[in-house]
Amino acid sequence: MAKHKQAMLPVISISPQRREELHNKLKELYNEVKIRFNDLGKFQDVLTLQANYGSKDLKDHQEPEEFAKQFLIKPLIEFLGYEPVSETVLPTPFGMKNPDYKIKPIKQDTPLFYVEAEPFNTDLKSRGHGISQVNDWLISKASKTLYGIATDGFIWVLCKFEEASSKARPIYTVDLKPIFTRFLLKVVLGATTEAEQIEENFLQFDAQNALKFLEKKLEFLEEEKEEISRSFYNDYVQYVFGYDKKGKRIQGTYLLKEVIPPSNTLDQSNLFAIIFMNRIIFIKFLEENGIVSKTLLKDLWGRYKQSGIPVSFYEAYMKPLFYKVFNIGKENRESKISTKGLFFSLTISFT
Repeated sequence: MAKHKQAMLPVISISPQRREELHNKLKELYNEVKIRFNDLGKFQDVLTLQANYGSKDLKDHQEPEEFAKQFLIKPLIEFLGYEPVSETVLPTPFGMKNPDYKIKPIKQDTPLFYVEAEPFNTDLKSRGHGISQVNDWLISKASKTLYGIATDGFIWVLCKFEEASSKARPIYTVDLKPIFTRFLLKVVLGATTEAEQIEENFLQFDAQNALKFLEKKLEFLEEEKEEISRSFYNDYVQYVFGYDKKGKRIQGTYLLKEVIPPSNTLDQSNLFAIIFMNRIIFIKFLEENGIVSKTLLKDLWGRYKQSGIPVSFYEAYMKPLFYKVFNIGKENRESKISTKGLFFSLTISFT
């Protein structure tokens, strides 16, 4: 269902005239960028091989980020109909920082976006760059918006801050590089469906469309979330209880059939299995959101396999994690828990 919905994007109708304006603007910017490289081969490598570049590669010896901002990112922001808002300094987990841009539609107050600009071919998912920078701004209570854009000029990622996870989630991505590559290869774009789709997707950011697009996109995401929740519930019932989504008993194994509970819960094996599964899901949530190591469970299992200790994995690692770490504040934990082990230094507490 989610895949089908994705195919329905873009959600805002774009006029052929506006798309043609964008196409011409992209071609103009392509030529502006190309002529400012000292060597055409280096430019081609940047465009087709995701190569890095430095000030020495540029005729005006600009820093890579400033070059990307001046000749691609800022012109596209202006083309989309945005104007900068007075400079903003935001408190982040790493000190006071300035977003590269804070923008809003011309003569309108909303929507408001912070923009993190990076050099061409920056990994926008890497720590300290792109999306994580947007997250650092949006997590601040001083933030005036829930939305930020991370871009290296080619790839544009729209993020929305979600209170439930205290994290900025990428909700929409457009990659313009195929358009620029076609310019390089002198491919005629007139009847190219893929190129037209990319341009229409990018124009969802247009200031005239932004509010309506965000409303429709969020509606789409809520429906997608509901579908994921239903799918998760069906999988949970199947793998834990052994029933398919129609309520029929599955063939093969499932948790309640295979679980060997601790000796003191023999008469409550089903309850034990369900609680254990819920706790594992909770730990995976902590891993996913960076609250604990993203490989905590994997690392604990690896240590258990290497140890050769004559007790179960549950008794050796999971039980102490559940009852002697998560349920007890760090200052009140047993000394052997506080000073040793892979997870025993965790600072989180759920008391």
